Amino acid sequence: MDAKYRMRIEVPIGRISISKATLHAMNDPEFIELAIEPKSLALRILRAPYGLRVKMTKAGEFYITSKELMEGLCSLIPYLNEPCSYRLSGEVFGDGMRFSMDTLEKIGRTQIEGTQHESTEH
Repeated sequence: MDAKYRMRIEVPIGRISISKATLHAMNDPEFIELAIEPKSLALRILRAPYGLRVKMTKAGEFYITSKELMEGLCSLIPYLNEPCSYRLSGEVFGDGMRFSMDTLEKIGRTQIEGTQHESTEH
């Protein structure tokens, strides 16, 4: 699996960040949709005619803040309830990208309202 296709999940703030390289591999879509595959424990990004409009930050990322999406992920994957950030590696899959939870890697701490939460792995 090509490690340049990345997604970051920041559980405490309910944010999912998608790298520019990942979106570029999807031919720079104007709109995307996110889907959770409950049986295979994967998160998919799909090109869409409408949906979430892709607007890049100056840092070269696109991010989504969604309490509902994060609650859905945490209900399927209980260990995501830790106040940490995680990275997923993805692969091109049809019209989009697929990120398997098998590639989930804890990447550190997340800061919430002035409080730092440390991860146990680096």
